[in-house]
Amino acid sequence: MFAVTASSNDLCKREYSKGCCCKGSLTFLPLLWAAWTMGSLAISYAVAISLGHIHGFLPFISQISMMNPEYIFSVFACSITSILGSAIMYIEYCYIDIYYSDISGKWNKILLCCGLLSYLGFLVAAYVSVLVAINVHLAGAIGGFGLNCLYNFCHSIVCLRSSVWQDNKQMVIIRLCFSVSSLAFILMLGGTHIVCMFSISCTQANINLPLAVLEWLTLFGMCGYILTFTKDFQRLRLTHVRSISKEWTSMLWSLKNSMKGLKCNNYMRSRPFPMEKLGQDECSAPGVSVWQLSDRGSDSELYEFSVGLAQRDTGLVGPRWARTLLQIFRIAKA
Repeated sequence: MFAVTASSNDLCKREYSKGCCCKGSLTFLPLLWAAWTMGSLAISYAVAISLGHIHGFLPFISQISMMNPEYIFSVFACSITSILGSAIMYIEYCYIDIYYSDISGKWNKILLCCGLLSYLGFLVAAYVSVLVAINVHLAGAIGGFGLNCLYNFCHSIVCLRSSVWQDNKQMVIIRLCFSVSSLAFILMLGGTHIVCMFSISCTQANINLPLAVLEWLTLFGMCGYILTFTKDFQRLRLTHVRSISKEWTSMLWSLKNSMKGLKCNNYMRSRPFPMEKLGQDECSAPGVSVWQLSDRGSDSELYEFSVGLAQRDTGLVGPRWARTLLQIFRIAKA
């Protein structure tokens, strides 16, 4: 199992001692997303121009993937872009959860859902061509661009309101500029189209070029905002952690909760790993709990706990608990 963790030398040393392996920084992901997205659009544009499928210098983004073979390539490229983008959104969610302690977890989850839904909209727009179902294509495109711009704007506001932004004011200002400009472009795009609908003298041919310019500018603003995540991802790394199955994890946490109220009673005093046996005088001290693990402990901590108890014939809370823990450990290890 892999987990996104804070990047620090002390953490890496501690995880390495537990049998984990630090995989390195995640800075490459935003760069890969931007390079892949821009490169695939350039290839589709070149193929469509060479085959005569589009006319004009600046078409809509959807027009460069209306016919084969560029349509097939665009669907494949958009799928990769959406996968990378969803991964970036989740990693940024983890970053906010780790470093922005003053940001509510509820708003962080709303941001994550908004970002993931935007890439779902891009997938719908890519798979459903304008020639197949124009209304479905437009709904996916509006949802993709709109939700992504909304995510960028809300994310920049979150960074601005957080106390962490004082450490890097320049990056927050750059993000705010990208997000506001992208949101302004997409609002201008929609406003121009609505005004033309109610204007007698306006035709679709008159606004094709302005709308195409606004669409491409919105895309460039989104790419610029994604590239600002490289600064955040320098402080994160992908870590491989050893874990046991969810079933045994649930059983161990249930066991932990049931042992919270028990006292040491001449057996063992719990403390951060490793747990040590204490003498009669220390164990009889008042207010000593059997368990002091955090409620947010990881699977690897549970694994270590089961290993530690299985390797010690301590009689922690009587033979029944000792036998149960030993059995859980043996089955999980098998």
